[in-house]
Amino acid sequence: MTTKTEAKDEPPKKPDPRPITSGLAFSGICNVRNTEAHLRWLGAQLSFFLNLPAFGAVALRLIAFPAKPELVLIFVGSIILIAANFFLLHVLRRDTRHLDLWNDKLDELERVNGIEGGVEIFSSRRYRKLRSARQRLQRRLDFAMICCMVGWGVIAAAAVVLSLSIKGGQP
Repeated sequence: MTTKTEAKDEPPKKPDPRPITSGLAFSGICNVRNTEAHLRWLGAQLSFFLNLPAFGAVALRLIAFPAKPELVLIFVGSIILIAANFFLLHVLRRDTRHLDLWNDKLDELERVNGIEGGVEIFSSRRYRKLRSARQRLQRRLDFAMICCMVGWGVIAAAAVVLSLSIKGGQP
């Protein structure tokens, strides 16, 4: 017969793995993962809808040689948009890190417990291949955001150069 002190020295028994059918942990992590993916796309869309019309409008104004006050406004707006793009770039990167975390946890849960019927979703080779494609997409989104920041920097510099070339408020 074992005493209470002997029972305390034994490591706790790990529960037997149970297949996940619609377990709360698996469903909850899937929902969080999908929300992160959705937020990432919303951030990318916000960036495109913020930059594309603004680039067109500012380019048309710069071609028309605007007055000095408008050039100052273009310069300030460009600096603000560089900061906004910098912020959105970091939000997209944060969302990607969270998405990777949730994918890893879903993979781990699936490998430890399995899914009824032996189906592999997040732990399958096919899904892992798709995950590597997502990394390429993230690099492309990062590159697009950096190009936008550089573009706004060029526009800000052009506004400064044009402003310095104006004498007495007229081109």
